[in-house]
Amino acid sequence: MSLSPTLTLKVTGTVPLERWRLGFEGYYIGARLTTQGNEADAYALVGLNLIAPRLAGGIEFSLRVANLLDQAYDDPGGVQHEQSLIPQDGRSVQLRALWHF
Repeated sequence: MSLSPTLTLKVTGTVPLERWRLGFEGYYIGARLTTQGNEADAYALVGLNLIAPRLAGGIEFSLRVANLLDQAYDDPGGVQHEQSLIPQDGRSVQLRALWHF
């Protein structure tokens, strides 16, 4: 079936560090056929999260790094796309602050 991976795997975990939490996520997406009959290669991605939960004043900070190893990969395009493979983003960093009140 086109666009469906042969195998999908997700692994996550969290480790407490004194006042912080360190999170890990790993993804594996198997090879897929595109709507145009090409094959999108399998890929694996790794991400990290560092979370400072509920500091003084109810503030929570988190830092997330997605695609930590800057893996180059493509996802299959749909029938509405001209290209059969669409390049995806490399490493990205996200800083978040939440205020709980």
